[in-house]
Amino acid sequence: MFMNTWRVEDFITYLYHIAADADLTTDDVEIAACKIKISGILKTYFPGIEYNYEESMSIIRNTKDVNIFNVKDVVTSLSKKFHFSSDLKTDIVSDLNDLIRSDERVTSGEHEAVNHIRVLLRNS
Repeated sequence: MFMNTWRVEDFITYLYHIAADADLTTDDVEIAACKIKISGILKTYFPGIEYNYEESMSIIRNTKDVNIFNVKDVVTSLSKKFHFSSDLKTDIVSDLNDLIRSDERVTSGEHEAVNHIRVLLRNS
């Protein structure tokens, strides 16, 4: 994988997108919720970052071999690069839980994705 050029906002966007897309559909409500939640996290923990959701998604989509099937590898690798505080990890997982409820239906896939991300972040 070639994630060495990813910025912290790209990694966070990836986490939120994995949760939003875990039911294999990402509707406009979920995308809007992603943008709001990610912007809030970045303003709180990384002030000064000029965030652009579309730019981060483009970087993610154009990274070779990054997809929903290798979340563990991506999170493990990037957690070494970006050392998140326990408060940030907690806030991200809380946001992800809110995010999967934003379209008023939570699938088992979404629940499993958030739980998987929670475990990976906790162990990083």
